[in-house]
Amino acid sequence: MFTASRWFAGLAVLVCFAGSVRAGDESEIKQTAKSFAQAMSKGDADGARKYMVRTDDTDAMIDALTPVVAGRLKLDKALTSKFGEEGIKGVSGGIGMNQAMTQYADHVDDADVKIDGNRATVSRKPDADNKPAAAAAARDNALHMKKVDGDWKVDMTSLQNLQKLKQQIPMMQAMGKVMTDLADEVDGGKYKTVAEVNVAMKQKMLATFQGMARQGGRPGAAPAK
Repeated sequence: MFTASRWFAGLAVLVCFAGSVRAGDESEIKQTAKSFAQAMSKGDADGARKYMVRTDDTDAMIDALTPVVAGRLKLDKALTSKFGEEGIKGVSGGIGMNQAMTQYADHVDDADVKIDGNRATVSRKPDADNKPAAAAAARDNALHMKKVDGDWKVDMTSLQNLQKLKQQIPMMQAMGKVMTDLADEVDGGKYKTVAEVNVAMKQKMLATFQGMARQGGRPGAAPAK
């Protein structure tokens, strides 16, 4: 005979099981988000792809973004070696995706996770004064996640401006090359001061973008008619 006590015992098991599943999901979501952010902060395209929902569009975005991060990291290393820590601050673009992703990874353990079926968001909590950073307040700063074949993945396919971002791929690839080349020049002793490096950065970026404009927006493309 099915008694009330047995019914309550069964319900308790179900509740505990549901709670443990959710806790396990939240832990996996945070770990995946952290691993993705850490890979992006290092400019590691292959590493980032392990933790994301992959499509041709998102693969293209990762291949475009990571050279910029890797190029800036290489430049920062060269600047620090040549001019010390202040060298990084003296060259434009020092606060970039690598730093943003590093900060995200450092704070994701304390982030807010919202799970809705096979989808979730991971959002950084406001600062101690409960005021989110100005940049974060101006946009949706949540990392979107999706459960695929039992595993949680970062879902960049949900970005509303993904197609617009794809149009910027040639520019981002060009930026990565400029910073990589500049890092090699710094290592080679071409510049005596940080100011010289900063001027060179601006000149190289301007020349690159002007060249792309003349060629229809794609490095190496035939001039637009």
